[in-house]
Amino acid sequence: LGRILDILKTEAMSSQPFINERINKLSSRLAVQREHLRKTWSVKRLEEEYDRAKRENPNDPYIHCIAGRLFLFMNDLHKSRKAFERFLAKRPHDLDGLLNLAHILINLKAYEDADKVTGVLREMAPRLAKLDRLQGELFMQKGDLALAEEHLSRAFRVHPEDHLILRNLSYINDLQGELELAIAQLKQF
Repeated sequence: LGRILDILKTEAMSSQPFINERINKLSSRLAVQREHLRKTWSVKRLEEEYDRAKRENPNDPYIHCIAGRLFLFMNDLHKSRKAFERFLAKRPHDLDGLLNLAHILINLKAYEDADKVTGVLREMAPRLAKLDRLQGELFMQKGDLALAEEHLSRAFRVHPEDHLILRNLSYINDLQGELELAIAQLKQF
């Protein structure tokens, strides 16, 4: 992505205001999303939510879900994985819990486990666009760019506003030597 943005910046310098506008739009969208995440997923907020849930109902499995999100936010993927596994032991069909666990497993490079979780999700919700995005990321990590592109394209048809899907598709096209297509995809912002 960095290489593509550098190329776009170079083109923008050569009097192409359209591309320059797209770069600024992409940068501002990323900044807005970072700020949104900072506000909505603060460690303090999650800690307060965890303490409240534990006080009100210490046996509620949701406590493990909150702990999983807290550890995820703190970038402790191993503890987050364990918390989501405890949550899913009590609520095995919770879509959000399964999606979070699959995401964590992909980032831990536990691909075999991630395949199992995404398989369960596929049985439960075969048309879930979030799952296509997640499987696209999984196949990218595993190096299967054709399957990654298939899943990400399907997710993008449902969520064309999702810049992360488009970024991943652009990255795949860049890796496959389709630089013009990669740039064209980034211009959609």
